[in-house]
Amino acid sequence: MPKPVIPRWEGETMQLSRLASEYIRTLRKNPDYSSQTADKYEDELGEFVAYVRMHGQDSVRDFTADRVLEFVQHVKGRGVGNSSIAGKLAALGSMAKYGMQTKGEKGKYLLDQNPLDRVPRPKKKDVPIRFLSPGQLDMLLAVDCQPNERLALTMLADQPLRATEWATRKVKDLILREDGGVSIGVKVKGGRLKTKRLGEDAGRALLASLKQREAGPEETLLLNCEGKPYTRQTLSEMVARLSRRAGLPERVSAHVIRHSVASEAAANGASVYEIAEMLNHGNLQTAHRYIHGVREDAALTTVRERRRERLQKVEA
Repeated sequence: MPKPVIPRWEGETMQLSRLASEYIRTLRKNPDYSSQTADKYEDELGEFVAYVRMHGQDSVRDFTADRVLEFVQHVKGRGVGNSSIAGKLAALGSMAKYGMQTKGEKGKYLLDQNPLDRVPRPKKKDVPIRFLSPGQLDMLLAVDCQPNERLALTMLADQPLRATEWATRKVKDLILREDGGVSIGVKVKGGRLKTKRLGEDAGRALLASLKQREAGPEETLLLNCEGKPYTRQTLSEMVARLSRRAGLPERVSAHVIRHSVASEAAANGASVYEIAEMLNHGNLQTAHRYIHGVREDAALTTVRERRRERLQKVEA
């Protein structure tokens, strides 16, 4: 790899990587942004910085519209879709705004313009959100795979956190309950801490894995086949690979599992309020988008069936 070219600016060395690091540090201190958003932006910006460095550069002066357009073509060549590209451009645009509002040691703004203003956004295709039926989800959970992959699938289906939330959970986030159960602490949007309880089988499997690893409090809960922490992307790539092995008709991501669990809960009579709480959504309209394949009278049907069961017990 060529040696990075680091020019002088305002009497100090201003690297693109430094700008990205300072922006993420600022973002993490802002209570209006969740840790998940900061993690996602850190991944996206890190990918762009790595691309620029690949060309022997690491200066904010290389943060240009032309370089961003080259980066877009680079990720497109890897098969990345328009929605993911739009997310990367959003992160870059946000960093650029930060640079335009932040002054260096000599009082000059780090950026005098936003290069993203000259970069067209890709058009998003209206693709229906996919979800798995309970039977299909069972097929995925039963697929032949490595123990650590089995554990990750179990966690995703048992407690439908966002992929980033699962990938960044550490041992110290676990809470051992007095009744023997296991809960996990998760920071949601707004910086609030929520406690999410794991199912009995999932909690037992997770504790057994951590005990076997002799994992310390700062280690992540889930590791991949190489013994490294998952990222949001690698967690979904693992799910996609195993879904193909299970013979499922379409590519499945970790987010699809989240939709699937929410839809099954709704089919079993859970209200939209319960679904929103389960998914850590403050907006009920957002929770509605996670519910698929449910008849309007599904909850009432469940009520009738349970009432019938109670009456049968009384008559017996």
